[in-house]
Amino acid sequence: MDPNIIWYEPTDVNKASKPLKLVGSRSAIAYTSPNLSELKKMVDFLQPELLDIIRHVNLNQTIEEIQEPLAKSCIPLLDTMQCIMITLGRLGMMIVRRGTKTDKLALAPWQHQSYEEITSTYYSASAVDRIVSVSGAGDWYFGCWIYHWDN
Repeated sequence: MDPNIIWYEPTDVNKASKPLKLVGSRSAIAYTSPNLSELKKMVDFLQPELLDIIRHVNLNQTIEEIQEPLAKSCIPLLDTMQCIMITLGRLGMMIVRRGTKTDKLALAPWQHQSYEEITSTYYSASAVDRIVSVSGAGDWYFGCWIYHWDN
């Protein structure tokens, strides 16, 4: 994996849109992995009128109800980013990207391809009996993603 790839992991809804406000930084981010609340904040900053698409989306709905609105709301982020990985709590996660599901992901923003097609792929989460703490779950998940991507 190229060490210059920027993966933005918003750690808080209040910080989610912060790098989008800095001139030039948005085009440097290749990947981002917001949760639903963080995605809403990012969309609200970039294109507030799109927020209406996902304003009422919540994690008590089914993936069938939320997948299309979430994919549509990612369009302004995909103008420069390669891939949006939305974490959805007990539902799992969803990857939204330009291109088909079989197209190779570009490894850097400067390799960005402007595909017409936007695809979303849903990955369900395994059910658990009891959650003790979610602290570090995102770090663990994306660390594993990067490790397997590079090996």
